[in-house]
Amino acid sequence: MADEYNKGVNLLREYSKVVPLDSDAYRLIGRKQMHRVFYYWLTTICNQANKNASNVTTVEISVERLPVELVNFCSNMRFSYYSEEPEKFSEGSDEWIAKWIIDNFNFNLLLDSIKDLENDIQSIGLAESATSLISSFGLSNAYFNNELKIVPQKKDRYFLKVGYYGSHYYARHGAGECLRDLLGPALSFEGESGVLGFSECIKQALKEVDLISRLDLPNPKRVNISHGRPVSAVFFKEHVRFVFSSEVFKELVRFIKAYGRDIHGRGLIIDQMFIDEEVAA
Repeated sequence: MADEYNKGVNLLREYSKVVPLDSDAYRLIGRKQMHRVFYYWLTTICNQANKNASNVTTVEISVERLPVELVNFCSNMRFSYYSEEPEKFSEGSDEWIAKWIIDNFNFNLLLDSIKDLENDIQSIGLAESATSLISSFGLSNAYFNNELKIVPQKKDRYFLKVGYYGSHYYARHGAGECLRDLLGPALSFEGESGVLGFSECIKQALKEVDLISRLDLPNPKRVNISHGRPVSAVFFKEHVRFVFSSEVFKELVRFIKAYGRDIHGRGLIIDQMFIDEEVAA
């Protein structure tokens, strides 16, 4: 048995160049291994669609964005939920399972949905990125008390913050998590607007977080990141404050207004900002 197991491991290692495998996967046979191959094939289809699509955002076409019928088929085939012959499906040969997939999978739906995603992924990415910025910066009126319904400003600088909570250890990791959540939307904003500086500031802030995590240093306070640049940041006890130049902030407001969704339906604290300039334009 040990020899057969080792032979199987070596064989699957060869497949791992195409299909990533973990230690448990070395023991998978039948439907589970075919599920991995099938999922990888769907992933390659999505990757090719990303290459075909015109998209300035970091949001990508993935298996999870396919219609629920296709996603469920991919996940549930591991457990033979669809099979009329569960025992044969569970113990069947790779050839039998492959034929079953070909006979039952809706390839026409896959083709149509991939075409739709190639056309729509940029608009989807812009909407998701802008809406994520609304959430991260707490720009919905639902998040604020009445007296706080303005964006703080000093001369030509505007201030937005992302909060993280917890004690010494958890606050540091919370800072890293909230900054990583911001990075994709920031890159999408820059891709659409052509205005740079936001993502680079986040990357520099993440380097600071990674450093203090590795060295087990206290949570940073009043540490300045990219000071004097169009976008800078300052660490506080429970939040990171971003400082935007007027040029970058106006573009950020335009981006959020153009593509973001007010999921709470109570308006945004930036709704009335720069309206005169928008009308003049």
